[in-house]
Amino acid sequence: LRSLWLEWLVCAVHVPPWYTDEWSALSVHNLVAYRMETVGMVCNILRCYLTWWLFQQYMVSDLPMRHAVTRITTVPFGHVFALKRAVNDWNAVTYLTILWGFFIVFFAYLFRSSEITACLVS
Repeated sequence: LRSLWLEWLVCAVHVPPWYTDEWSALSVHNLVAYRMETVGMVCNILRCYLTWWLFQQYMVSDLPMRHAVTRITTVPFGHVFALKRAVNDWNAVTYLTILWGFFIVFFAYLFRSSEITACLVS
């Protein structure tokens, strides 16, 4: 129940469309300003973890009688199984390339949103 409330809290955070605000701070003799929309987007980008659930279901969806096998053997077909199955597949290079590209874009956006005003505002 606690994880459900935490997930609702993460997914509920958003900036209303009519609200805008800015914060500024002085960092190494440079003015850095953050817009509320940027901070809200950084919080909303945490929702990307929801794609993992989709990927996990995709990896075990073609297994016949997976629920019966899980009950009989007491081996859960959860996150670790999905990851092992993805890496043990012929498409592992594709999966890892997509994951690598996603993380590059993800961290590039976070870095850009934290540093862009330091370059533009003088």
